[in-house]
Amino acid sequence: MFENIIDKKLVFAGTKKKFVKSPQYIVLHHSGASAEQTVEQIHKFHLGKGWLGIGYNALVDKNGIVYWGRGIDYVGAHCKGYNEISVGICAIGNMDENIMPDAQEKSIVKLIKEIKEYYPTIRKIVGHKELSATDCPGANYPLSEIIDLVSKQDGQSEEQEEILMILNEGDKGASVSAMQSRLIALGYDCGYIDGIFGIKTKSALVAFQGANNISATGVLDNRTNIVLEGAISEVKLPQIKKGNSGQYVSILQRLLNRRKYKLSEDGIFGKLTEAAVLEFQKKSNIAVDGIVGKNTWHAILS
Repeated sequence: MFENIIDKKLVFAGTKKKFVKSPQYIVLHHSGASAEQTVEQIHKFHLGKGWLGIGYNALVDKNGIVYWGRGIDYVGAHCKGYNEISVGICAIGNMDENIMPDAQEKSIVKLIKEIKEYYPTIRKIVGHKELSATDCPGANYPLSEIIDLVSKQDGQSEEQEEILMILNEGDKGASVSAMQSRLIALGYDCGYIDGIFGIKTKSALVAFQGANNISATGVLDNRTNIVLEGAISEVKLPQIKKGNSGQYVSILQRLLNRRKYKLSEDGIFGKLTEAAVLEFQKKSNIAVDGIVGKNTWHAILS
């Protein structure tokens, strides 16, 4: 297992965090740049973003050569809200402009099979765009083909199992923050969005479960997660900006306040709300324009 994977001995700007729970996802990416790009160049670019270093767990170049990024045992920085429960694989190259070479595709399929063997908890293989507001891994990325090849070689049906999402009181991390954000957007008070599954968060989850005819266990299981995500669907949230007012502005203000901004939750998108949005966008490394569209909604709900 994991034979012939090259370790470039990258130097990180801090201590890498080990997975606390075994991952449930494999998230597929492309680097979105030249196929000649090196692992070292990507590492340097990610360091420049203020990260520990390269965000992907592993990378595969156009010739099918596989490299370790953060490694198989460590939390990456490749899919906000899901890093702590996923392994990220990056195909070096731009799959919006180019077609993936056969050697690269074959190596990705082999690597996925090995990761699934290493982590039997893996339930689903997804493209980055299925979990985030992005076009990654690119229009030409052979996502369905890779999933089919992995499934057939595993002797499984082509339909993947549903993801088993389980969060309990005491858990911490980005997945907890995402749950808190969605509950708060729906009017359930978790306190601050701090990524800590404490008593207040559990009480809010129990209230949500009770209101939706789900067994009120205070555990975010798969059924609860599906209902929660459906209840506050990001694709239905409208674009809002300065001058707008109403329900969605109130939701925005509520979410910003739980991130320790200090706004009046009056449903009016004024100067102070715009200033808070601009600051949040800057911190989240998204377009700083004061307009709350798909990317900003996604970031604030993650």
